[in-house]
Amino acid sequence: MNYFFIDTCIWLNLAKDRNANYIVAALEDLHESCDVHFVVPQLVKDEFLRNKERVVKSARQRLDHEFKQVKHVVKEYGTANQVAILTELNEINAKLPIMSDVTDRIANRLISFMDKCIQFEITDDIKLKVVQRALDKKAPFHNSKNNFADALLIESFGAFKRNIQRNDDDLGDSNFYFISENHNEFSAIDRRRPHEDFSDIFDDYSYYFLDLVSAVNKIDDALLGEYEFELNWEGDETRSLSEILDYMTEFDRKIWYNRHLNLLNRISSGEIEIVPPESEASGSRVIHEDVLARAKSSAKIVEKEYLDLIPEDDFEWGMINGKLSALRWVLGDEWDMLDT
Repeated sequence: MNYFFIDTCIWLNLAKDRNANYIVAALEDLHESCDVHFVVPQLVKDEFLRNKERVVKSARQRLDHEFKQVKHVVKEYGTANQVAILTELNEINAKLPIMSDVTDRIANRLISFMDKCIQFEITDDIKLKVVQRALDKKAPFHNSKNNFADALLIESFGAFKRNIQRNDDDLGDSNFYFISENHNEFSAIDRRRPHEDFSDIFDDYSYYFLDLVSAVNKIDDALLGEYEFELNWEGDETRSLSEILDYMTEFDRKIWYNRHLNLLNRISSGEIEIVPPESEASGSRVIHEDVLARAKSSAKIVEKEYLDLIPEDDFEWGMINGKLSALRWVLGDEWDMLDT
C-alpha cells in the first residue's frame, strides 16, 4: 500500500499550471485504483482554499503580462516576419480568456479530489510534538522563519505512518511518501534527502520527494507519460480565432442560402408578393424587387464559394444551425443566436 502526504505548495503549484491536467488525471486514477492513498490534513486543505483565488489571479496576470511583453518586443524590434508574428499573437490573445479559465477549473478539480482523500485531523499529541520541536530548535525550526504549519505537517506525516504501521501485519506492505518543495524547511544539505532532525520520522518505508512527478514515477515510471500523451497532445489545443471565424462565416452563409431558397419557393407558391422598389408595402408577405435582386446576386456568390450548400436531411440542417450557435456563443453571443 502506498500513502502520499502532499504539502500545500505542491497542490497550489498544480493549480496554477495550465498544463497540469494530465498529472491531476493520473492522481485521480491512482486514487480510484487504490494504488495510492492520498492523505490530506485539514490544515493543507484550509491553506489551499485560503490561497486558491490568489494563485488563480496570479496565473492569469502572469499570462497576460507575458503576452504583452512578447507583443511589445515584436513591435519594438520588428523583423521581416513582423506582420505574421503579430497575426499569430492576436490569435493567442483571443485564446487568453480560455487559457486563464483552465487554471480555475484545475483548482476546483483539486478541491473535489481532496474531498475524496483520507482526511486527517491533527491531534493534541501532534501539537505537543511540534512545540517540543520548536523548543529544541529542530527542523523545520532550525531557521529564522515561523514554520509552525510545516512542523504540523511533518509531525502529522509521522503520526499517520506510525498508526498504519502499528496495524500492519506485514510492515513491508506499506510505503509512505512525503512530498514538498520547501527544501529550506525539510531537506538536508543534500536537498534530495530529509533533514537529519527528522530521523525519528523517516525509516526504510518512508520516501522524501521535492516534486510530485518523481514520487508518481516511483510508483509507475510510465504512467505520467501515458496521460501526457493522451491529454496534452497537440490536436487538443484551443482553436484559433481565425479558424472559428472562418467556420462561422461558412455556416452563416449556408443557413442564409437555404433561407433564400425557401423565400424563392414561397414567392413561387404565391405566398410572398414581389412589389416595386418604390412601394410602401411591408411585412412578411411582400418583398421589394430590388431587395430580391440583391439577394439573388448574393446567392450566386455563395454558390461559387461552397459546393455542399443544401443539407441532405433535417439532421444535417440541425447540425449546421447548432454549430453556428455554439461558435457564436464561444465569442460572446447568447445561445441560439442564428440571425443571418
